[in-house]
Amino acid sequence: MPTISSGSMNYPFVVRFTDVRLRVLMHAHAHLLTWQSPLGPDPFWQLYWNPGPGAFVDFKGRSYGLGPESLILIPPETRCTTRLRHPVDHFFVHFAFENSLARVDPQAFLFGAGPTRRRLLDGVMLRGAAGALGDFAGGMLLHELILN
Repeated sequence: MPTISSGSMNYPFVVRFTDVRLRVLMHAHAHLLTWQSPLGPDPFWQLYWNPGPGAFVDFKGRSYGLGPESLILIPPETRCTTRLRHPVDHFFVHFAFENSLARVDPQAFLFGAGPTRRRLLDGVMLRGAAGALGDFAGGMLLHELILN
């Protein structure tokens, strides 16, 4: 939980994330020709988003389609499989929390990629392509994308 301190009623509040730190292990925006493989169990989180349809993550009999309107977050130690209907552009981030975070059972979280998340995704991809995802601004974008 973030520690929140606020000023008077006329001032914005400050959110300090004192116990959540992200370590990005790998990220890429690439064109996939194939993606038929089992995933996990890996000791890191996986975030996937595609600007077009055609890729799927399957978990416990349910198929999650990736595309411009949705992204998927997979916790550590989750086993699933992936597949493509056709080649796709693909964005991913593999990351870990550097300090303790409550244990999350293996599952797949599918989130809508509305306008706010799309702006964050665009910012993260631009900074990643420029090699600047590890700087302060890139880190803040990634932090916002993952934790909101």
